[in-house]
Amino acid sequence: MTRQEAAEKVAKLARLSKDNTNPHEAEAARSQARKIVKEHGLTLEELSAGKKALAFDDVVARVRAEAASRLVESPGLFNTSSILSDALARLETLSEASKAKRLDESYKLVDAIYLFNSTLSVVGLGSPAVNTVKKIFDDTLAAHGLTPP
Repeated sequence: MTRQEAAEKVAKLARLSKDNTNPHEAEAARSQARKIVKEHGLTLEELSAGKKALAFDDVVARVRAEAASRLVESPGLFNTSSILSDALARLETLSEASKAKRLDESYKLVDAIYLFNSTLSVVGLGSPAVNTVKKIFDDTLAAHGLTPP
C-alpha cells in the first residue's frame, strides 16, 4: 500500500468511525486508522490530502448523479450528456495527489462563479445549476470534515 493509499484508507476509516452508531465498530475503525498512520508514518499533510481526494471523488459522483437526473439525451452534433460524462470520467482518472489539489482549486472557482451568479440572479440571468453545484461542494466538504479553502 502506497502512502497515498494509506492516507485515503485512514480517511475512510475516520469517516466510518464518525458515522458509526455501533461504538465497538467505531473504536475498531479508529484503532485500525491509528495502526495505519503509525505503520506508514503519515504526516498531517498526507492525511489531509487523503481526505481531500476522497471528497473530490464524492463531489464528482454527486455531480454525475445530479446531472443524470436532469439531462435528457439531445440529438444532433452536440450530445450534452456524453460531453459531461466524458469530462467527469477524466476527473475520476486524476491521480490522488492531483485530486486533493484540484478540490481546493475547484471550490475557489465554484465559489467565484456562485458570487457572480448571485448578482446575475437579481436581474433574472442567474442559473439554478450553479447553486446546486455550490451546495454539492459545501455539503461534501462538511461531510468529510473539511473547511473551504
